Amino acid sequence: MAIPRRLEIDVYVVGQQAADGTFPGAAVSYIATHTIPTMPGLVDFRTGNINLDAITFASRNDPNYLMDIDITYTLRPFMFDMNGNPVQAIFATPTALYGCLLVNPQGKPPKAMSATAINAVKIMVDNDNAEENRPTAERTYGYGLGMILPAFNNYFISLDPTVLKKGPPLKK
Repeated sequence: MAIPRRLEIDVYVVGQQAADGTFPGAAVSYIATHTIPTMPGLVDFRTGNINLDAITFASRNDPNYLMDIDITYTLRPFMFDMNGNPVQAIFATPTALYGCLLVNPQGKPPKAMSATAINAVKIMVDNDNAEENRPTAERTYGYGLGMILPAFNNYFISLDPTVLKKGPPLKK
């Protein structure tokens, strides 16, 4: 029985509070830590962009895997206050302000995707294959990930949208 593809991404955020109380210029990087099946080269380290066109032809046609891809983001924050003390950072979720916003270029939620907070530092984006036959422009999505600093009145930090480009349909 075929199973969904999986992509796990660690989101590293490093920053320190400025004298004015803000957290400017936090550095963000994205590391693909695990894929099922092996799918190298999908995630851009600097931007977090995911390009499914990088999946090899052989992998695209592997009958052991569905065309769905489940993406799990794990937040790895290294945030500090102005005195150098560690600051807790968690993903923003619907109950803690913003959440993981999923939109297509037309600004609408994609019909075949959902985001679920697994815990405070882990979000799973479930990407169903139902939109494979839609035009390419409609198969590009933005993930509006964000994190908050609870000890600082839920100070919100946007983690620039991660884009998933669903390239040509995978072979059935």
